[in-house]
Amino acid sequence: IEKAGAKLKVVVEEAPVIENEQVASGRLLVAKQGGIVSHYKIESGVKQFALNDVVVKGDVLVTGEVVVADELRQVPVRGKVFVDFWRTVSFTMPRLLTYSEQGEIRWVMGRPAKNEAVLDTLVPWDWLPSELNVHKVSKQVSHTVMLGEEHLDSTILPLLQQKTLATLSEDASIQSEKLLHVTFDNDTVKGQVLYLVNENVAVLSSSD
Repeated sequence: IEKAGAKLKVVVEEAPVIENEQVASGRLLVAKQGGIVSHYKIESGVKQFALNDVVVKGDVLVTGEVVVADELRQVPVRGKVFVDFWRTVSFTMPRLLTYSEQGEIRWVMGRPAKNEAVLDTLVPWDWLPSELNVHKVSKQVSHTVMLGEEHLDSTILPLLQQKTLATLSEDASIQSEKLLHVTFDNDTVKGQVLYLVNENVAVLSSSD
């Protein structure tokens, strides 16, 4: 698009010809985990499976082979392929759980107390002594609780879900969960949870 005075002129240009040496030949997106294809986010490449198809580990999900004017060409492969799969997580945790939560928020001058966390600083200058600065602090209140069946939904399952998400990629999500079994003894809580996970399982491969 070119601008000439008050008018805009649209100039049509042919797309540049992609030479074979300009692209990585034989690049593929393969599955690192099996599951059911839920959706694609593909920038370049050709999908090999339809939505709701079942894939297994090692399947080629996206290929760079494109037919243009009856000629087979290789294009770069970029994108993500999301699948749903089930994951069983076994867990063991102490029954006596100690945790901290944010308490009263206030402004103080000087160094915060040992049990206070700094949320903000009035004048964030490194050269200003901490004793002369004003901080927004929150008192951290510690709690100790003996876990029981009444804490399954409020404490145990949320903690397990956060821990499981930490083992997945950033764009992964947990669609649903099912507690398979749980036991309580004097010191520990043990059990298994079944998660339905949605995650990008596509990894780049140069193999044919």
